[in-house]
Formats: sequence, C-alpha cells, structure tokens
Amino acid sequence: MDEGVDVLVIIPYDKDGLTQCVRNAKRKGVKVISYDRLIRNAEVDVYISFDNEKVGRLAAGTLVDKVPEGNYIIINGSPKDNNSDMFNKGFYRVLEEEVESGQIHILKEVWADDWRGDVAYETVSQAIIEGHTVNGIIGANDELAQGAIRALSENRLAGAVAVAGHDADLAACQRIVEGTQLSTVYKPIKTLAEGAAEIAVALAKGEDIGYIHTIHDGKGEVPFIMYDPIAVTKENILDTIIKDGFHTIEEVYRNIPENRWPLSH
Repeated sequence: MDEGVDVLVIIPYDKDGLTQCVRNAKRKGVKVISYDRLIRNAEVDVYISFDNEKVGRLAAGTLVDKVPEGNYIIINGSPKDNNSDMFNKGFYRVLEEEVESGQIHILKEVWADDWRGDVAYETVSQAIIEGHTVNGIIGANDELAQGAIRALSENRLAGAVAVAGHDADLAACQRIVEGTQLSTVYKPIKTLAEGAAEIAVALAKGEDIGYIHTIHDGKGEVPFIMYDPIAVTKENILDTIIKDGFHTIEEVYRNIPENRWPLSH
C-alpha cells in the first residue's frame, strides 16, 4: 500500500482477522478484492469466489442420492474460514428434510480446526469404536474426506461407506475411480484466477465490474462475482476434471490397470 498499488487481492485465512487491513487500504484509496474467501465486516470492493453454498448442496446431494437414509457424519471445515459456514448451510439445505423426517440421522458433526484431516480420522474412528453403523460421510474438503477414509480403511470399510468431499484434489480423484470416495466438488481454478485478474484490472482502471450478486459481510452488502462449482463422480470425471486438464487421465487412473481405463480416452 505504501508503494501505491491500485488493487490488493487477499486470500484470507482468517475471515475476521483482516478487517483493519482493509480499512487501511480504503483510507489510501486502494481497491480490495477478497479472493475465494470472504473477509468479514470489512466491506471489500469485490468478493470473488464460487457459489460456496452450492458446493455444500452438491456434496450433500451426491451423498443423499447414493445413500438416502442412515447414519451420517459431517466433518465441517475450519471455523475461522467463512467458506466453512457457507458449505455447512449448503449441506443442510439438502439434508434438512431427511433429517426432520428421520430418514437421515446425524450421528456426529464436528468442525476441523485448521482443516486438519486428523479431526476427520479421529471422529470416524470413534464412531466405529462406539459400535455405530456409518452410512455416509461429508468432508468439507478432500483432505477431511481422506482422513475419514483412512479410518474406514483401518476397519475394512473403505468403499462400503459413501464419502463426499470437495476440491478435486488429485488423491481424491484417484480414490473416486478406485471406489473409496463417492464424489468431490470441482471448482475450475483457472476460471476464478482469470476472473480475479480481469476484475483487478477493471478496478484499477475505474471501470464498471458488472456484478449481479451481492453478499452480506456482517456489516453491509458487497459485490459478489460468483462462479458455478461442479459435482464430480466416477461417471463424469472424464468429461470434467480430465477434459479440462485439471488432472490428466494418467494421473487420475494411475492405480488402475490401463485395460480398465475409460474407452473414450
């Protein structure tokens, strides 16, 4: 800011920890973009991300389609991350009716400080030790899904319990084609990064950014440039993640004999 930048793009680890930083920027006439995660109570110039409630709806939706009843475990993300709250709202938009009717029972629900995978591992391990039948698990990202699957693997349940994640990590994509993870949610990073660059240039030039959506940051409404995430399962991984070049078919199917790869590749 002291060097006279026109636009500051921030990826906030802590949704509540950067309010003063944004205020300082505004005093200096610097435009601020909150990238992927929202900075709370700061009234940034633009928030750019994916529809994070939809991320939650897609994750929960693939799980309910596969396992419409039974015991679920929900592993939420870091309570410091505003996206965690939005994912959770999305989960419950889908699950609310089934939970109220008793079709789905939330066996355990936890929040993972710092997105630590061992929180998922310990939660799922404890549920199994306690003798509960686990039918479905939602991990707010693929690392949490991985922690849950590690606990299932140790109890010979990997593949028998449906697990949904999010982020389209390579390891998650490999688990999907191997059959130990049901789904992930893919957010094309190229779309987000290029969009942020275009918005930054427009702000620096004083141009209209043409937003449609807004989001309440706790203090006021801020412009929200929103992109659509994509639910990914074994059935559409070739036409989404692999087609986009996010991961190659060789990477995703590394642990699968080549004669069992999709014929259309």
